[in-house]
Amino acid sequence: MAYREVRLLKTCFQFCSKTWYNMAKKRGETMEKSKLRNIVVIVFLALVLIISISLVISKKNDSKENNITVTISAVKKNYLLGESNNESYIITNYKGDYKENDKVKFTYKLKDKKTKDGVVSIAISDEDLVLTTSSKNNTKVEEQERETSTSLETENDKASSTNPSQEEISTTETVQTVGNSSQTSTDSEVLTYVNNMKNNNQETLKESFITIVDFIFYNGQIKGHTFSELSASAKLKVLETALYLDTKINKYFPNYKEEISSKTGRTYNTVKSKVVSSYLNITSSICTKDATTCELAKEDFQTMKKNFGLTWSLIKEIAMDSKNNIKNWYEIWSGKK
Repeated sequence: MAYREVRLLKTCFQFCSKTWYNMAKKRGETMEKSKLRNIVVIVFLALVLIISISLVISKKNDSKENNITVTISAVKKNYLLGESNNESYIITNYKGDYKENDKVKFTYKLKDKKTKDGVVSIAISDEDLVLTTSSKNNTKVEEQERETSTSLETENDKASSTNPSQEEISTTETVQTVGNSSQTSTDSEVLTYVNNMKNNNQETLKESFITIVDFIFYNGQIKGHTFSELSASAKLKVLETALYLDTKINKYFPNYKEEISSKTGRTYNTVKSKVVSSYLNITSSICTKDATTCELAKEDFQTMKKNFGLTWSLIKEIAMDSKNNIKNWYEIWSGKK
């Protein structure tokens, strides 16, 4: 028997002994020690029997095999992300070579099923492919390969006749250097202004909230610059500040967003969803180009997830039925690779 159950039985025994002794003492009864001991032993054995039966039933249920059919939405290095009846599942310990949109029946034991942050993780014991999409995609892949081959040949022909001279390359590099310097200056000016918004008091909170929302979604300007002029990493920092201000507005002025939405005709009461969607989309784009910035963005999102209550249920609601979003966004939300 496990150490935990032994301790439980010991505690029960001590409790029963003390209880019966106190009862006899309160009533002023003179109960022989042998009689008291017999009663306690009977109660103790009954408890042992009840706990033993409970343990057997519990272990039996834990070992019972369950089945679930999941549609694969993402294939990662060490796990599968799937959906079943609008629930998200992380599948581990699988052996098959699955593709997105494959439908697979997985077998697992209850003890190998865990739920965290609204996502169910299952270490499976058996698997059975129900429906695969690979056969449907083969023809499309072949057509795409032929189109790509033709396109590359055409591009190579053009490139051979339009190779830039050394002078042109030098001019391009000079322009890029000037552009990078200008970009850094723009980012610095905007981020300095935006970061100061977090230090504002309640009196200026409303104004800061409108300023940053208009800047992100309604072509507003900060220091003469627009949101589209910023680098991707700077945009993420602005979005994080917008979430911070949105949380403060909800705390101190819970009806304010509805009021200004009705007055201005602009949507302020769905800022959280729009900001999160923008952050995840920009991060997804970054992760296809810059691994270092990608990891930093993912780390920052883990902090945002805790600070602003960004549950997986909320992320799925924002993604709606977009499988591509769910696939890309889960990796960012979970921090897994």
